Amino acid sequence: MWSEMSDWIPWNWTALTAVRDPNHRKDPGHSVRFHKYAQKECVLRWAKKTRDVSYQGHPIRIFEDFSATLAKKRATFNKVKSLLFKDGIGFGLSYPARLRVTINGQTHMFDSAEDAECFYRAHCSK
Repeated sequence: MWSEMSDWIPWNWTALTAVRDPNHRKDPGHSVRFHKYAQKECVLRWAKKTRDVSYQGHPIRIFEDFSATLAKKRATFNKVKSLLFKDGIGFGLSYPARLRVTINGQTHMFDSAEDAECFYRAHCSK
């Protein structure tokens, strides 16, 4: 069996890594995979609540990994989010890509950036 596999798998392989400038100290990002969903959610909630996480004086940033498609869809809300932020209006993004806007104690949910911008122009713009 091993002799057959040696045709497929090079046993003496070496990992290829990027050559980094020794003067450039920024560390590349690292990915962590959790075996249990509840643990992942616990870490993400803790990181969001704690905000300034560091190890030996170096800042650590913890983000949830989204697919490229989902990240692009979430990015479509950036313009309206900046407008809401300038006006001091509470907002947040819910999974997968829904904008939550809270005005005068009322919460409004939007699935598209266009709907959110129309709402902003009608109710929030000064």
